[in-house]
Amino acid sequence: MLFSDRITKDTPPPFTPPNTTFGYTPNSEYSIVSWYQSVYRGFANYYLMAHDVSWKVSKLKWVMTMSLLKTLAAKRRSSCREVAREIKRDVLTPEGPIRAYQVRVQGKRT
Repeated sequence: MLFSDRITKDTPPPFTPPNTTFGYTPNSEYSIVSWYQSVYRGFANYYLMAHDVSWKVSKLKWVMTMSLLKTLAAKRRSSCREVAREIKRDVLTPEGPIRAYQVRVQGKRT
């Protein structure tokens, strides 16, 4: 009996990767963004001593930004492009304006 003879249409695949994007969707958007921000800050501080820090941090920023947008898109059930368009802001800093993603929390009105 060959291995291919034992595989049927109802046989599950040998490995199903976990869907980690939906693990954070029950949380609020603010907590999701703050979690990604703290993880990014930790990795960036770790690589500060490296000689090629700008390349590593810029690549990490792209990966973390895309992951954040995909997580928020899954929570909102929309596309990454729509989420990026809604939360992208120009923020004024002492060094000058920067483009950032900003989530606003609606306060309770009394």
